[in-house]
Amino acid sequence: MQDEMTMSAPDMEMPSKRSSWPTVLGILGIVLASLGLLGGFCGLLGGLFMSSLLDMIASSMPEDQRAEMVASMPEGGYMLVEGIAGLALGLLLLVGSIRLVKRRSSCRGLLNTWAMVSVIYIIASSTYQLTVVFPQMHEKMEAAQQAMVEAQHQSESSKGEATSTEHSLMETSEQQKMSQQWGGIFGMGCGIVFNLTFIIILLVFMNGGKYRTEIESWDEA
Repeated sequence: MQDEMTMSAPDMEMPSKRSSWPTVLGILGIVLASLGLLGGFCGLLGGLFMSSLLDMIASSMPEDQRAEMVASMPEGGYMLVEGIAGLALGLLLLVGSIRLVKRRSSCRGLLNTWAMVSVIYIIASSTYQLTVVFPQMHEKMEAAQQAMVEAQHQSESSKGEATSTEHSLMETSEQQKMSQQWGGIFGMGCGIVFNLTFIIILLVFMNGGKYRTEIESWDEA
């Protein structure tokens, strides 16, 4: 009996180690989904109450700073659409990531859907920002700058002093416009690179050979 047990011991299969990638990737997805939901909620509030918030914040600011702040803000309708999209995508990613952590096979369909919709949304949103939002903000900044120069020009009594002040205001405002424009483009670019990197990693794990086989072997509750 002892010999039989000794001989059969090597033939006994050891339990396979549980993979850790679903937990790691799922937790990362939950964190990103939470940030997306928070951003979408803030965008939704901004789109609904933009004018009231601006009036409240700008009431204690000087006229020139108030005009610059209003000019630097996107349209309320755009923020509303961004907020709704952020909430929808964040909710989809959250549900899919939770099911990934729980090792449910339905996570694959949810996360693949989120990835595809996110790519379309990134392309559409980035194109709209570059072609519509940024030019509109640039025009509003120019209009605010012109109004500031005219107001300053009228308040000066000396022509030479007014010319000098006008020139200084134009240079300062031009620098602010350039810094805001390039800052916005840089921030948008960083966000695109980060999101696309996560999407690519997610698609590899959802559709790669051995990973897909593992997902399809999970039970569905």
